[in-house]
Amino acid sequence: NFEYSRAWTFGYFEVNMAFDPDTGNWPALWLRHVNQTNGNGAEIDIFEWQSSVGGSSTTTNYAGTVHSWDNLVDTSAHTYQLLPSAVWSDYNTYGVLWTKSQVCWYFNNALVGNCVSTTSAPFNTQFAGQEAMFLILSEQAGCNWAYSTKTPCTGQVSPLDMKVRWVHVYSPPAS
Repeated sequence: NFEYSRAWTFGYFEVNMAFDPDTGNWPALWLRHVNQTNGNGAEIDIFEWQSSVGGSSTTTNYAGTVHSWDNLVDTSAHTYQLLPSAVWSDYNTYGVLWTKSQVCWYFNNALVGNCVSTTSAPFNTQFAGQEAMFLILSEQAGCNWAYSTKTPCTGQVSPLDMKVRWVHVYSPPAS
């Protein structure tokens, strides 16, 4: 239970960070419901990257995802991006705009990919302001979307290094 965390309902969230695109690195920026229970809840992945995606530690693919769980069933809407100019070891700004009707992703202040509508089921029951979300910045080791404690990465680099310069949250004015 995260009742003492700072959480928001809607807003623009951005993080300026750099990381080493090493084998087994799994940096992620995400939002999660405050009162999420096992099997039920919602999550917005602002940015999630793994060296194993595409079979290369230099991949420029990353995932931005909206997850809605109901009784352990995950309904997801993905927006995978290919950013050929991305240099992960440089500081970049990763952002997401969450409104009552959609979620949109930004890279270095430019809209990327398609926004995901949250006006129809199942997303309208999770993302229309029913519950606040808190921001998580994480870096862990993993390959193929499995933590390295379960599936070790061949050639895993240690230590991992994610550097965060700043975090900004812009919440909409109270109505």
